[in-house]
This record gives sequence, C-alpha cells and structure tokens, in this order.
Amino acid sequence: MVYEFAGDDANARSYYQRAVDADPRQPDARLLLGNSLMRHGDHAQAAEQYRQLAAIAPANDNADARVAAALVAAGKCSAALADLNTKLGKRAQDGDLMQVFVRVTSTCPAATEAERSMALDYAQALYKQRPDAGDSSALALAQAANGKFEDAQKSQADAIFQAVRAGDSANAKLYRDTMQQLAAKQIPDRPWPAGHPYFNPPMLTPPLALPKSK
Repeated sequence: MVYEFAGDDANARSYYQRAVDADPRQPDARLLLGNSLMRHGDHAQAAEQYRQLAAIAPANDNADARVAAALVAAGKCSAALADLNTKLGKRAQDGDLMQVFVRVTSTCPAATEAERSMALDYAQALYKQRPDAGDSSALALAQAANGKFEDAQKSQADAIFQAVRAGDSANAKLYRDTMQQLAAKQIPDRPWPAGHPYFNPPMLTPPLALPKSK
C-alpha cells in the first residue's frame, strides 16, 4: 500500500500478489490486486481476483459488480451473464446482485430477448422497493434495452436529480453521460459508464498527515 500511496503501481501490484500467495483468503489483498490489474489493463486477471474476493466475502466492496465489470472490460459480457445467472440461482433475493444482473443484461449484446424482459421486471421491482439513484439508472438501462427510450430518459433524469440532491457530483456526471446516449436512442455498451471506478479504480491516496505539535 505504501508503494501505491507513492504512485508506484507496478511495485504495489507485485506485493499485492505476494500477499495473495501468502494468504489466499485475505480479502483486502484480493481487492487491491484486482484494482491494480484493472488499471494495468489485465482485465481477465482482475476478474479472477474479484471472483476470489466474491467467494471469500460477497458483500466486500461490491465484489459481484467488480467481477462483472472486469469481464465486460475483457470483452466477455456473456461470461458475466452466465456468472450472474448462477449466483442469482443461489441468492435470488439479493437486491444488489439483481441490479448488477439488470445492468449487464441490458447492455450485453449476447443477452436474449427473454433475458432483457426479465431484467426489466427485476428493475421495476427493485425501483419499487428502493427508488434510489442506482436503481433508477439501472431501470433506465433496462427500459432502453426493451425499446422504451422515453421511459428510460425519465428514469435517468430521476437518477441525476437524486445524485445532485445528495451532493454526489461524480455520479451525477456519469448519469449525465448516459443520458446523452439515451437521448440519442443508443443503448450503452457497458453496465456502468467507462469512467466509473469499477473500470478505472482510483489509486490509494496517502492519509492526511497529522498537524505537528507546537
């Protein structure tokens, strides 16, 4: 982590790998190694680290979403879909996992019409249960994937409004980027915008130094 704080991602990645080799069930090392591999462009290897992370601690740092993002970045959205279908068979009531399924299904060219329709049903159910910005934007993707672009723009506008109201400028910008595509009746080709941290995880920044005592 000290190497990453110093901006030396290559050395940090080497030591994260050593940490994983020493203790394969260490979740922090898996996450940080996966993030470094994503930044380096080794998306398939990153997906494997996130997959191991999801097996160790499914709720740790949105591991399921990170697996899906890495597989999509590696050009394997169909593999991401298969993985999500398997997980949903075991965790059918997991709302966060359902949202990832909605996003991947709605943007993956390999998804079938039946899967896209199922994604819309899931998205509508999620939005009724917890109408937050994330579920609003997921609903927008599902609506667009099913040809409902006017509805999609309304849902995306709701996501933007909620993000702005919450002071979440980073996500508000990402939602606006997606809105431009929906307004042009284009279905995004990724479950999250390319600028999302899942695709380009930010490097760790050093903690603020404590003020010196007088």
